[in-house]
Amino acid sequence: MIRGRFTGTPEGDGWVVPQGSGTPQDLHITRTRLGGALPGDLVEAEVSFRTRRGRLEGTVLSVLARGVRRLVGQVTEDRTLAVWDRQWAREVLLLPDGAVRARPGDLASARIRRYPTRARPVLAEVEAVFGPGDDPRAELRAVLARYRIDDRFPPAALAAAEAAPNRVGPADRAGREDLRARLILTLDPADARDHDDAIEAAPLPGGGYRIGVHIADVGRYVPEDGALDREAARRSTSIYFPERAVPMLPAPLSSGICSLLPGVDRLARSVVLAVDSRGRVREVSFSRSVIRSAAALSYREAAGMLAGKAAAPGPDPASGSSASARPGSIPAAVRTLGRAAALLAAARRARGGFDLDLPEPDLETDSLGNIVNARYAERTEAHRLVEEFMLLANEAVAARLRTRRAPALHRVHGAPVEDRLVRFERLLAGFGERLRPPSEPPHPRHCAKLLDRIAGRPEALFLRRRLLRAMQRAEYSVRPAGHFALALRDYTHFTSPIRRYPDLLAHRALDRVRSPASAPARERLGRLAASCSERERDAEAAERALVRRRLARLLAARLGDVFPARVSGAGRYGLRVELEALPAAGLVPMAVLPGGRLRFRRRDFSLGSRGSGVRYRIGKRLRVQLVRVNPLRGDLEFRPA
Repeated sequence: MIRGRFTGTPEGDGWVVPQGSGTPQDLHITRTRLGGALPGDLVEAEVSFRTRRGRLEGTVLSVLARGVRRLVGQVTEDRTLAVWDRQWAREVLLLPDGAVRARPGDLASARIRRYPTRARPVLAEVEAVFGPGDDPRAELRAVLARYRIDDRFPPAALAAAEAAPNRVGPADRAGREDLRARLILTLDPADARDHDDAIEAAPLPGGGYRIGVHIADVGRYVPEDGALDREAARRSTSIYFPERAVPMLPAPLSSGICSLLPGVDRLARSVVLAVDSRGRVREVSFSRSVIRSAAALSYREAAGMLAGKAAAPGPDPASGSSASARPGSIPAAVRTLGRAAALLAAARRARGGFDLDLPEPDLETDSLGNIVNARYAERTEAHRLVEEFMLLANEAVAARLRTRRAPALHRVHGAPVEDRLVRFERLLAGFGERLRPPSEPPHPRHCAKLLDRIAGRPEALFLRRRLLRAMQRAEYSVRPAGHFALALRDYTHFTSPIRRYPDLLAHRALDRVRSPASAPARERLGRLAASCSERERDAEAAERALVRRRLARLLAARLGDVFPARVSGAGRYGLRVELEALPAAGLVPMAVLPGGRLRFRRRDFSLGSRGSGVRYRIGKRLRVQLVRVNPLRGDLEFRPA
């Protein structure tokens, strides 16, 4: 017997993901053995048999707890709800109109009135209508409802934010380390809505660097257990959609007094570290400080300076202030930051840390939120520079909290589950690779070396994604269990308190190290760890769902167009392809593939025919024609051109 969460597929089958059942392997459930289970339900299932390829098959015996009570989707002509969820395959019949009327084509939310059995469909009643399905404003309202995201602040939280000061005065600076004379910079995306970290670096005699990481002192303006704090804990994270953000904190804080804007005084929490010539930390100090950023640089500007191609910025439009440093000193400071970051990166690689570095979309939208242009985001040395500095500060804070036994939330990433690793090893063998020597326990260094070996190969992106699937998810925990991918014993989130609640908790935990006070109960921290992990997953899913739908609508205007693509997956369904110039992916069904009868070879995830000699391998380049778009779920279908 296995107890776990049921996850569905668009084809109607699904999986039970175990929870404390004693086996880490997921259980496959065919559509005839669902037993009334819906995606998100906690179920009890029975293992029926194991297939020759090692997959467990089973049957849902009972639903222990329902995971969903409301559904979001598009109303159809025949009064069903086409659910906006790729896990969903059940038919949902809508009851006759009650207080709320919905027209065909509207996006709406509906409350489930009757759950399904093997013979009966879901019955639901429309509760809210968001608007026509092709209206981006309706799309955003629908995705907010689907993932339980509230974009309105309670009056008490808004009043508290509006009562905050709009500048740092003499009383605020009292008792703080004054770092305003130092050349401190912020590096962020060009469209950044808040600036919660600033950095500096200076060479030390004999090699190494003094590195400063300065983080917005959000706790100064968000009293513990006040209206703002309770709302921030409930939201847990800021969420970024193409047209706007849903911030964790109201704008007077997130874009105002907490944001480290250039040319103005700001309160900060500073971590200053002395790093030797081998990238090892020799000294760490923590302080409350007041800083004045010399400039707000975009990643592109900083990357240009690292390459020696750009000068210092002029006046900053956000603050109306110009850079306070001498002409030419900012590019020199950025190059010093780059050398320090390279030293830290080399030390991280030496201990085995790795980065999967998966591509992300870069979107350009109009005023309504429609995507008008899309590409893969450029990842520059400036991005990596900031990441290295943030990793360093987060590790230092986590180590201090652990050694002082301060109750806190840690960012943990467990070692891969053995069963998943075995399946990944079988896949690697088909590409002439292996992850680790036989019987050796997994170590981050194994992953780092594999990623180095496959770099540049056609199947590299596919294998990086499969490695990610073999890993456990990073999450928050009251136990400092370490971070596998970073090869760190200690890690937490400290550097983004404007947009992440666990970071604000880390600031308060540091305060309790300095001056012990009543720490939150371990049970409450445990609940916060669980809720912050869940809200983080919801935020990521919401962002992906909206972008996928918007990209599908952008491409719906290009039906019949031909695109260069690469094969990113294969199976008995056909091929999964990713477009080379656009951050979009879709399916090429088996039925439209030329080459006669194709067989799927699981050993290397390829499709081929002995008779015709046709073979489709991961990474193979081909040209595909767009033939079908499902804007509701963001699905694209292609055929070979």
